[in-house]
Amino acid sequence: ESAALQVFNQNIFGIGHEISFRFVGNIQRQPFVGLETFYKIKNIKGKFLDLSVGYLNTYKREGFAFGLDKPFYTTTVKWGYGASALRMFRAYRIFEEDPIETVTPLNVTYLSAWGGRSFELNKSGNNSSQLVLSTGIIHENYFGRPEPEPETNQYFSNRTIYLAGLSISQRRFIQDQLVFSYGITEDIPEGLKNEIVYGFDANEFGNRHYAHLFLSNGNLLINRKGYLFVAGGIGGYYKDPEYHEGEVKATINFISRQVNAGYKRYRFFSKLDYTLGMRRFQIENLTLRRDNHIRGFTSREVIGKQRLSMNFEVVHFLRKEFYKFNMAAFAFTDIGIIGKNDNLIFNQNYYSGLGVGIRLHNENLVFKTFHLRLAFYPFPPKDMIFMGFILDEQSKGTFYSFEPLAPQPFSFE
Repeated sequence: ESAALQVFNQNIFGIGHEISFRFVGNIQRQPFVGLETFYKIKNIKGKFLDLSVGYLNTYKREGFAFGLDKPFYTTTVKWGYGASALRMFRAYRIFEEDPIETVTPLNVTYLSAWGGRSFELNKSGNNSSQLVLSTGIIHENYFGRPEPEPETNQYFSNRTIYLAGLSISQRRFIQDQLVFSYGITEDIPEGLKNEIVYGFDANEFGNRHYAHLFLSNGNLLINRKGYLFVAGGIGGYYKDPEYHEGEVKATINFISRQVNAGYKRYRFFSKLDYTLGMRRFQIENLTLRRDNHIRGFTSREVIGKQRLSMNFEVVHFLRKEFYKFNMAAFAFTDIGIIGKNDNLIFNQNYYSGLGVGIRLHNENLVFKTFHLRLAFYPFPPKDMIFMGFILDEQSKGTFYSFEPLAPQPFSFE
């Protein structure tokens, strides 16, 4: 029903600016052919300050976008800040990655800004750490939205939320090869990030408080036998004596060391992800549709307030090239359990995906990794078929960076 084609130049005028044009088509919804265009300036005056402006007019959304970002790239950066603005005259999601899609188009203004100050706690080489104090503000104003109802009337609400955050971060990098990239040495971040965020939500349906705690740690195992990342968080909104829109989440991610068997090179990847929603709005639901849960799973019927997903993958890095492209063959098993939040997760609905594929990547090109995958879905839901095949471009996997970010509420997705 839909298709997209993107054209971009990452060094326009020879000054390092980037311009992109993305043509989006749909045979059922107007405009049948639309355009998303962005102009980006990175690392302005060598200050690690990035700026982007964009115009969008597709069947998904119409409006303007602006972004300014100066992150804490290293522990020595003292000030971080950023701002963003969206003016959407027609959109079914505020952001393209939002989990909730409306039937009634949104007409909304979204504004955000944040700033933070970093203090180095330990300057001893690779174990340097930092304390970051930050504040932020998010403003949402709707001119058109779904009609408020008793069960969902607070989700699309006019509000301004004031946020404050305190985080401790430690980052260092070790080098390895054949993890997410092919043919180059990769910098793998180790360290931790622990943060507390508090917010006050000035909301048209009643003021409320927000708070969350998030802890994370990622390190190489003893004798470099693998990389283990563990993270967890709990948070929610509080009004009167009750809490609502609560969330508990946990992640465990393991990457094995490179296993050499003769001339063959392998790695094993596994991930466990758990999310529990408490007193969420009726329209807020978890799904298994994203590739980090069950790859290629497209069902819109399978939803819930509680989810557990487990992913297992073995990758064989091939030594032969294909027209200057490095290749890796892989096989995977994905398992997802999803359902209500008032019972044990293991008593909910089970789904799975099994598959094989191949990735082709050339580190000298700006193209993403080409990805060919065949998957099977035993006992699929009614709105899916037993088998799926895909050929597309895939973003290269990344590690959690432990970088202090703008204070903001957890997303339930």
